[in-house]
Amino acid sequence: MGLLLGQDLERILDEVSRGERAAVAKKLADQYSTETLSESDRELAHSLFKILSEDLAVKVRASLAESLKDNKDIPHELALKLANDVADVSVPVLEFSELLTDQELSHIIETRATEEQTAIAKRKNVSSAIADALVVHGDQVVVTALVHNKGADIEEETFHKVIDNYSDVEEINSGMVFRNSLPINIAERLVATVADELRMYLVSTHDVRDSILEEAVLQGRENTVANLLERSNKPVRDVAALITQMEETGRLTSSIILKALEIMDLDFFEYGIAIKAKIPVQNARILLKDQGSTGFLALYKQAYLPMEEFDWCQGRVETLYGAGGGKTVYVGMTQNTFDETGGDGINDDSWMDIT
Repeated sequence: MGLLLGQDLERILDEVSRGERAAVAKKLADQYSTETLSESDRELAHSLFKILSEDLAVKVRASLAESLKDNKDIPHELALKLANDVADVSVPVLEFSELLTDQELSHIIETRATEEQTAIAKRKNVSSAIADALVVHGDQVVVTALVHNKGADIEEETFHKVIDNYSDVEEINSGMVFRNSLPINIAERLVATVADELRMYLVSTHDVRDSILEEAVLQGRENTVANLLERSNKPVRDVAALITQMEETGRLTSSIILKALEIMDLDFFEYGIAIKAKIPVQNARILLKDQGSTGFLALYKQAYLPMEEFDWCQGRVETLYGAGGGKTVYVGMTQNTFDETGGDGINDDSWMDIT
C-alpha cells in the first residue's frame, strides 16, 4: 500500500494537526479504493480506518466518510459507524453506501433529523418500505427529495399519504407528476389538486379515465399550454405541442377531439383532427370550411373518427364554421407534416387520395 507502512501510524495521527490527519484519512481511503492490497495490508487499513473513525475531530471523520462513501469493500461495521455519526460525517455514507440494510436505514430515519433523512431519500435505489418511512417521519424537504428521485420505489399507499399531507405544495406535486409512472388512482387524484400546467402534462402522459382526461385538458387549456412539459426535453409554446405530445403517448382519442368540438375549443379540435389525418392544420381548416361537405367527410374518414358520430359532427361543424350551399374546395391530403406552413395545399381532386 505504501502509505506510512512500517511507521507507528497511531503515534503520528496523535501528533499531527487536525488538518493533516484529515489529509491522511483521505489519502489512506483513496489508496484503499484504488490499489490492490494484500490481506495483511487490508487488515492494517481496516485498523487505521477504525482509529480515524473515532478521531475527536469531525473534519477527520468527515474526510474518511467522504472518501469511503461508496466503497463496497470496507467492513460493514465501519459503514454503519460512519452512518450513525453526526450529519457532517454521516450524510455522504447515507446517500451512497450500499452496505446499509433497510432495517438500519429505517432506524436512522426514525431517530435522525431532516438532513440525514434527505440523504437517504436521494439514494440511487430506495425501497418501498424506506420510501414509506421517509414520508411518515420526514418533513416537506425530505418528501420533496423522495418524489423527485426516479430511483425511489413508491407504492400507491405511500403516494396517498403524500397527497394527504402536501397537496398544496407545487414542488412535491411536480415531483409526482413528472415520475415515469404513477398508479392510475394517484394520477386521477392529482388531476384535481395540481396546478393547471402540471395537470396538462399529467393527463397527456399518465393513464387516467377518458372522462377525466377530457375535462382536464379542455377546461382552462388556453392558460396552461405555454407551460406544458416545462421540465421535459420539448419546449411547449402552443396547442400544437400539446396535441403532438398526446398523440405520441397514445392519449389523443377520438372522444377528446369530438369533445373539443362540442365545447367549441376549435384550436384543439383543428389540431387534433389534423394530426390524426396526418395533414397540415391549414389544410384541415380549409376542409372544415368546405361548403359542400365532401371535403369534411374525407377529412373525417382520414382521421379515423367514428362514423356513427359523423352526422352530429357535421352539423356542429356547419354551425361553427358557417358552412352551407357553396362551392367545394378540394385540398391535398398527402402531406404528413403537422404544421401551418407550405400554403393551402390545394390540388384538384386530390382529396380522393383519402380512403
